Amino acid sequence: MVKDWMISGIIAGGVAAVIQNIYGMVMKIFGYGGPFYIDYGKIVLFKRLPQGVLSDGLGLIAHLIWDIVLAMGFAYILHIGSSHYLWVKGLIYEMVIWFFIEIGAVLYRIPLISEVSSYSLTFF
Repeated sequence: MVKDWMISGIIAGGVAAVIQNIYGMVMKIFGYGGPFYIDYGKIVLFKRLPQGVLSDGLGLIAHLIWDIVLAMGFAYILHIGSSHYLWVKGLIYEMVIWFFIEIGAVLYRIPLISEVSSYSLTFF
């Protein structure tokens, strides 16, 4: 039987991935030059950044799955713990995930993720 926390994690992760990718598309329209969420999925799948509709679709699916897994992990942590100080737990979970993603990018020498310049973060 599927647990309620698992369904909540799947829904939250799916919604978060859709919102992130819509935000990424809007930023692409406005000229943001950095990596997008689909690009992260393509790097994980192909270890490089291929171009094309098929690779974009697979990158989107990989990003969707990654967000669902992260949200399910957070939902499980909330399930086994108390419901007090949820924002603190979310902040700590997010910092730990960010830290390990950065470590992975440095260890596997992925320059697109580990070396984002401040120039690519400017909008004007």
